[in-house]
Amino acid sequence: MVRFVYLILMLILPNACASAAPPKTVKVCMMDSELFPLWRKPGQEDKINPGINIELQKQIMDAVKLQIEWVRAPFPRCLVMLRHNEVDLFNAASYSPDRELYGVYPKDNGQIDITKRLKTDSYYAYVRRKASLTWSSDNFVPSPSKPIAIEIGASIRSKLNDLNIPIYEVSRVEQAFGMLEKGRVSAVVTNQFNGYIYQSDDIIELNPAVQSKFYYLISSHQFNNEYPVLMRQIWSQSEQVRKESFKRLLDKYAGLTSWHEN
Repeated sequence: MVRFVYLILMLILPNACASAAPPKTVKVCMMDSELFPLWRKPGQEDKINPGINIELQKQIMDAVKLQIEWVRAPFPRCLVMLRHNEVDLFNAASYSPDRELYGVYPKDNGQIDITKRLKTDSYYAYVRRKASLTWSSDNFVPSPSKPIAIEIGASIRSKLNDLNIPIYEVSRVEQAFGMLEKGRVSAVVTNQFNGYIYQSDDIIELNPAVQSKFYYLISSHQFNNEYPVLMRQIWSQSEQVRKESFKRLLDKYAGLTSWHEN
C-alpha cells in the first residue's frame, strides 16, 4: 500500500509543479539614486519620461503580462537582496563571474548569451580640466599620482586592477566627484550617464571610453528555479525590446536636459 501511494505521488507531483501558475507581480530592484536619463528617483517610476531603464523594464513586463513592484536600493544592496531572494530581478548589471553567486544571467550552452542583453553602456574617465592626465586605448598617461575613484561593486574594478591602477571605492558617485574636486583622487571612472551631469568648465570627460559593457537583467536563483520558462521569455523580450526601443529611447532622452513632464 505504501509503495502504491509513493508511485501515485511520483506521478502527480511533477505535473503539479509543472502546472504552477506564474506570478502576477515581480519585484524588480533598481538603484535608488536618481540618474538622468536612466531612472527617476524612487516613487516616480510612473511619471512621464521615467528613464530609459524603467521604460525598457516596463515594455518587457508588459510583453509577458507581469506587474512590477519596484524595490529601490544602492547597487550592492540590490545584489544582496537578489542573493537572498528578497527580489526577483535586478535591473541591470554587467557580467562578472563573482556576480553569479548573487543571481542568474542569460546563458547559451554555458556561456553568457550577449544577444539577451538589455543594453550597452560605456565607462569613461573624468578629470579636472587643468590635469595633465589622459586616457589612451589601454591606460592612463602619465600614471596617476593618486587613486582612481570608482563605485563599490563597479565591474570596471577588474580592468583597473589588471592594469595595476590604484583605486578608491565609494558608495555613491557624488562622493567620487566630491573627492575629485578636492584633489583627493586623480580621476573618476564611472558609467557615462553618471558622469554626464558632473561635466563642467572644470570637470571633463576623457576619450576614448575606458570600457564598454553589456548590461543584463539578472534573476534570483530561486525565481529562475521556480519559473525557468518565464525567465527565458523575459530574456527573449529583453533582446526584442532592446532592438526595437533602446536606440529610440536614447534619441528621445538626448533631446532632454533634465526630467520633463511634457
